[in-house]
Amino acid sequence: MSKIGYIFVLVVLLVNCNKEREIGPQCVECPNDSLNLNVETKLFLVNEGNFGWGNASLSLYDIESSTVQNQIYQTANDENLVGDIAMSLETINGKGYLTVNNSDQVVIIDLTTFKKIGEINSVSSPRFIKQVSESKAYLTSLYGNKIYVIDLELDSVVSTIQTGGWNEDLVLYNERIFTVNRDLDMIQIVDITTDVIIETVNIGKSPNSILLDMNNQLWVLCDGGFEEEKAELISISTSDFSILTIFQFEDVQDSPRNLEINGDSSTLYFINQGIAAMSILDSVLSASVIVDQGNRTFYGLGIDPKTGDIYISDARDYVQDGQIYRYTYDGLEIDNFKAGIIPGTFTFYSK
Repeated sequence: MSKIGYIFVLVVLLVNCNKEREIGPQCVECPNDSLNLNVETKLFLVNEGNFGWGNASLSLYDIESSTVQNQIYQTANDENLVGDIAMSLETINGKGYLTVNNSDQVVIIDLTTFKKIGEINSVSSPRFIKQVSESKAYLTSLYGNKIYVIDLELDSVVSTIQTGGWNEDLVLYNERIFTVNRDLDMIQIVDITTDVIIETVNIGKSPNSILLDMNNQLWVLCDGGFEEEKAELISISTSDFSILTIFQFEDVQDSPRNLEINGDSSTLYFINQGIAAMSILDSVLSASVIVDQGNRTFYGLGIDPKTGDIYISDARDYVQDGQIYRYTYDGLEIDNFKAGIIPGTFTFYSK
């Protein structure tokens, strides 16, 4: 959730909402003994919850049977998820590292039983975590102006990398971490052997997501801030860090986000009202919307790396339970189901 998003959610909490009847497979009121622990291919849905309410949660979607189980952490642990605003879940060495932003904490769960097995404290507003070696991970922060270096054997912070701003997404390539700094409008490149920033690349206003394509080329999506500049989609070389292409959006009101890529890393997807898609080989910015938003509130986006199916979260009014929509790669709806409050990120995991 963005900084302005926190303010927005506090406002919408005052709004009364009427739940609509939903279609599709659901398991919203599952009894505690119904938790299926044997799903081979899991899709975890991280539900942020409302700011200050401590109602973040995890959902589990069985892709093969198209069934969902909500509140899996609460069911497995007989307690509420610790703190406010669950941001992301990263699977590392058979464990799930769940960043809980407003509680300054990372909750660690077993990916088979979903039991809590540890936690990382003394971190400010954690956002995204990425494994960089067998025993080390990096953790970005909203307000800390640093990247935390995590010892994965001890599950604790051992050092920090000062970045001077708000870092978000991370990409690992060739013993380097590439991370977007939203405050400084740049890519920061870290040598993972020394934990030192070795290079920076100035890019567009407010970069929000970064990924690597099949040609080992970086793609960065910049939303332009609060209608301060036109948004941009930028490609960058990982060899000499030069900017290769800048695709600029036409309207300053465009605010694209949630850049994703398919399994063979050839097609880009992002949210810009609807869901847009374009090939990494396109010479112009694609205006193709393959899923129209309509009156929904598209919030999160995930692409199944095996099938190419598109998963979209609808935050609805940011108070009641969100809705998940599943589409084929070319925009045909397969399924929809209810998740938790403000479903934000998707994590695909296979044993």
